[in-house]
Amino acid sequence: DKYIFQISGRMDGSSKFGADNRYGFFPAVSTGWNLSNESFMSGITPISFLKLKASYGLVGNTPGGDFLYRSNYFNIQYGDNDGLRLANLSNPALKWETTAQLNIGLEFGFFEDRISGSVDYYNKTTTDLLFPVPVSQTSGFSSVLKNVGSMENKGIEVNLSTVNFESGDFSWSTDFNVWRRIQFLAFN
Repeated sequence: DKYIFQISGRMDGSSKFGADNRYGFFPAVSTGWNLSNESFMSGITPISFLKLKASYGLVGNTPGGDFLYRSNYFNIQYGDNDGLRLANLSNPALKWETTAQLNIGLEFGFFEDRISGSVDYYNKTTTDLLFPVPVSQTSGFSSVLKNVGSMENKGIEVNLSTVNFESGDFSWSTDFNVWRRIQFLAFN
């Protein structure tokens, strides 16, 4: 009831990538400390709940199209003859787009949770962005999908809930959510 710890790991595979980059490992860890269950908090009656929390994890993303790591063809008609046409340029180096996210926060409740909420800091960084990169029009295509660049989102989010009135079947509560985000995008 005081300490929370969780760890997980997942191995994902996708045929959207070549044999060398088909699998990605995405671990995560989270922890929490329920301060309101500590003995030193027992005399502080206005605080009904107080918890510190932190988490860090990775998640992967795949491209929208299938088998873009190799050249694909489709059938065409050329006059009365059947033929094949190149559907895309290959990229055997295509790999998982990976997002790492860090969250650090505080959850609270006052006066038997009539006022409750949380304050969270987050930092979310995506690397190896899957992005169509322009190529020479003489190739017959306008772009090829590559892993380029990174994007970072970070900010603070504040949630506040209040129970203003409760009587029989009637209750009135209020919820507020405020956040501030900063975003950075960079290409290799």
